[in-house]
Amino acid sequence: MLNPDALGAFYPIIFRVSVVVAGVISIVCGYRLFLAGVFRLPPGEPPTEVSGRFGGAEFTLKSLAPGTCFALFGAIVIGAMMVSTPPEVGRSRMASVSPGGK
Repeated sequence: MLNPDALGAFYPIIFRVSVVVAGVISIVCGYRLFLAGVFRLPPGEPPTEVSGRFGGAEFTLKSLAPGTCFALFGAIVIGAMMVSTPPEVGRSRMASVSPGGK
């Protein structure tokens, strides 16, 4: 069994790998949804459009499908995890007290 110090050393690695795996699963599921063509618009209907602003930048996504949303979400999760600070594990040690008070 791992002692607490070794477990504390592995925790940040396990955390980061699990977040990357969740992001990759989201991207793969989104790609498969995109290929399946879920929610295709009938001919002659206007395409879906989503716009957003962040600071001075503006972006627009046209003909957005659910697969695109999943893939974008997975990419954002992985990107946010890469730029965030790693989780910290701290342990405090208490002074040992002898039963006799010495």
